[in-house]
Amino acid sequence: MRFRKDASCAPTSTAANYRNALIARVKIMCDLDISERRKPQDGRSLREFRAATGSNCARTIPTRGLEDVVMRILPRQADPLEPARIWPKPAP
Repeated sequence: MRFRKDASCAPTSTAANYRNALIARVKIMCDLDISERRKPQDGRSLREFRAATGSNCARTIPTRGLEDVVMRILPRQADPLEPARIWPKPAP
């Protein structure tokens, strides 16, 4: 298991016997089929934690004999980005 923060991956130690339980829990949180391990799946859910709302995005990827999960935890923005803020108009 690795965590990515500010564009750098940091490995963590997780016991091998917890791997399947963690994957099953992530699948349950994102409304994925926990019995399907041979096909890729995508899911999303909204969670509230300490008065902050966030979005969990999970993708499962079948690998040789195992299954990998990529999970993104994104903060929910109060105001959506407007195109004018992303691409400002050029000065005349």
